[in-house]
Amino acid sequence: MKVTSKQTVLACHGLGKRFSRNLKASLRYAIGDIGRDLLNPFIGPIRFQDYLRKHEFWALDEISFSLEKGDCLGLLGRNGAGKTTLLKILSGILNQDKGSFTVKGRVGGIVALGAGFNPVLSGRENLKVYSAIKGISQKKLQEKEMEIIAFSELEKFIDSPLRTYSSGMQVRLAFSAAAILDVPDVLLIDEVLAVGDIQFIGKCFNLIEEIREKASIILVSHSIANIRRFCNRCCLLEKGKITLDSNNVNDVIGTYVARSASDPCSKDDVVFLNGKSRVKRIEGQTKPRQPLKLKFKNEAKAVYAEIVLKKTGNENVLAFYEILEEKLPVVRLKGLDWEEVGIDLRDLPSGNYSFTLSLLDTNLRYLSRRNERCCFCIVNEFESFSPVLRKVTAIL
Repeated sequence: MKVTSKQTVLACHGLGKRFSRNLKASLRYAIGDIGRDLLNPFIGPIRFQDYLRKHEFWALDEISFSLEKGDCLGLLGRNGAGKTTLLKILSGILNQDKGSFTVKGRVGGIVALGAGFNPVLSGRENLKVYSAIKGISQKKLQEKEMEIIAFSELEKFIDSPLRTYSSGMQVRLAFSAAAILDVPDVLLIDEVLAVGDIQFIGKCFNLIEEIREKASIILVSHSIANIRRFCNRCCLLEKGKITLDSNNVNDVIGTYVARSASDPCSKDDVVFLNGKSRVKRIEGQTKPRQPLKLKFKNEAKAVYAEIVLKKTGNENVLAFYEILEEKLPVVRLKGLDWEEVGIDLRDLPSGNYSFTLSLLDTNLRYLSRRNERCCFCIVNEFESFSPVLRKVTAIL
């Protein structure tokens, strides 16, 4: 039997991108780099020098990996890890400051919302400009135009100026054009699925499954379920470096979750407990040994608490409440130094979560707010996009 090796369609070798934290310094460095490039065409651009100047930092540093035909590579990492910067370099929006990458074929996708689209032009006119930029003939655009418009569900707005579109409408048009008009050899997707509505997200799932048969994909997502569903390989980015690259997607997810859970967001003024143990991970639908509870310090002697469970990316998932006061779901407190509230986490989708706790006085005025406390993860085989309310009972 003849064994055929997979074809490498994209390879990165020591990619690096630096930014300056100071605007004036950034402009000064840019002017200096341009001048040196013009004066030293044979020496090569100074930006490929491997050093940092004052106020600079490496947003990406020594990024090396390869992507084979038919692969779907997931990129995980906290906000600011460098995921979007990497995709912008691969798509040609940014230039790297060191290293190189090679691509066999074409790269396309949605990296920056509305990038290349003109807000003054209509949706239909932007499709024409987009196809021209991508080198796609107008004849092919005419063949695919109705399919793109139908998929994006923008039939009534396609001739309206793009500036009148919501962000969700813009990304629907951009994703539809990139995924339908001409499927590239490498498709880059950066959290597109977090922007559309529920119906559009479902359509994207189906389309991505079809694209996987024709192209390689790099998917950036905070959704563990999406990474597990689509990706056969995963990389973990931390502070601009790839710290883990594995074909075992669950191993990468587990490392990402464990490191997120050990983040300083878990402070002692709010603790999430299963009995006496802090909750870090909940597997499937297994029932905890004891009722889960959120315990928090009430140094302000607040009367009410607003407790919201958030998924990574600031997505509200649950608002735990005991009563509704002026349409605000809150828990009435006992006036103790440490308050406890029972927490029900049944039927929640996979993902990384944290609590946001707000303390309010008797007039529902906010006294204090504690963001991203008690990081933990839920590992399930399903995903959901609808936030819900769940009633809780204060523990006496």
